[in-house]
Amino acid sequence: MLKGQLSLPTFLDWFIILEYEIPRRSRRPDVILLHGTTVFVVEFKVGATQHDPSSRWQAESYACDIRDFHEESAGRRIVPVLCATDANSDPPMQASLSTSDTGVADLVKCNGSTLSSWLLRSAKNTSSHTADPIIPESWLNSAYRPTPTIIEAARLLYDGHDVRELLHRYSRNLDQTAGMVVDQIRTARHHRRRVICFITGVPGAGKTLTGLNVVHSPSLQGSNSPAGIFLSGNAPLVKVIREALVMSQVAKGRPAQESRVKPT
Repeated sequence: MLKGQLSLPTFLDWFIILEYEIPRRSRRPDVILLHGTTVFVVEFKVGATQHDPSSRWQAESYACDIRDFHEESAGRRIVPVLCATDANSDPPMQASLSTSDTGVADLVKCNGSTLSSWLLRSAKNTSSHTADPIIPESWLNSAYRPTPTIIEAARLLYDGHDVRELLHRYSRNLDQTAGMVVDQIRTARHHRRRVICFITGVPGAGKTLTGLNVVHSPSLQGSNSPAGIFLSGNAPLVKVIREALVMSQVAKGRPAQESRVKPT
């Protein structure tokens, strides 16, 4: 079906990537299409008769992952496409093809016979984009920097790594977020006030890692005292982290019982 939809001469300069693996996320969009300055993220639901909410979220989350962590996609227009192959095409599918402030366009919903027309329509809508055209080889070889999981971050902290090093290594905006929280804490201390900061973001954006960075910030630590305490209401997660830290120390030759009751 994909071959039939993309067999038109107008698709000769499009670059197709099948089953692109999003590193460290265990996720594979069905098709990535590169054209001009636009990245199309296409998810197929073969035999589906409707664009159900979970499938819409799946396609949109793929696009957000690429926007947030794929270096060559930064600042480019990213279009999520959901193709439910057997969905009804009468009346025609609607899509505004606009790009929000997030950098990800509105989801394009199509079926097996309207995929090519929607791709061409969306591509035409980006003809005035000012970014440089995508070089497929550069896109494929681009750095991809997702944030480490909370378990990975805890292990690295326990092994003596600097959290700031983790932030700079994986995501460019986390250091700025943590810095703003630290500034709020300093101001509150200076004026003897109480403040509460809320950090929002999609799953995997680095909210927990930002919290770890603030708690371990050297600029907030007093003499031999921590900057704060990191608390979690997720008991299963705490248990998993604790065991992961123990296993990490056992791998280095430290007895398991000692690792469970004594800090490094």
